[in-house]
Amino acid sequence: MPPLSSLCREGPRPTIHDPRAPRVLVRRVCGLGDLILTLPFLKALRGVHPGAAIHMIGHQEHLELLLAAGWISRGFGEQHSGWHLLFEGPDVPWERLRPDPRGYDRVYL
Repeated sequence: MPPLSSLCREGPRPTIHDPRAPRVLVRRVCGLGDLILTLPFLKALRGVHPGAAIHMIGHQEHLELLLAAGWISRGFGEQHSGWHLLFEGPDVPWERLRPDPRGYDRVYL
């Protein structure tokens, strides 16, 4: 894995989103260490889909950092998202999830 300093230095910058590029949703929860381990994934995702709108569900403080650095396009705080229901059983009504995953081309959990 590359050093964290290289990911920060060479990381994505805010871009204009290409409407033809996929809309991507990433669910990331947990602590700061997990956030740091997510950076190579986000960098690779930006490389594969440079104009994509990348939205993420997670801790609000972490989302603010990722937004400011240009790693993601939009953040959704996990507290009222309903995504925790996915781990309680297989019959989760899509309408209870915010944002609705059906509006995305790719979803990474």
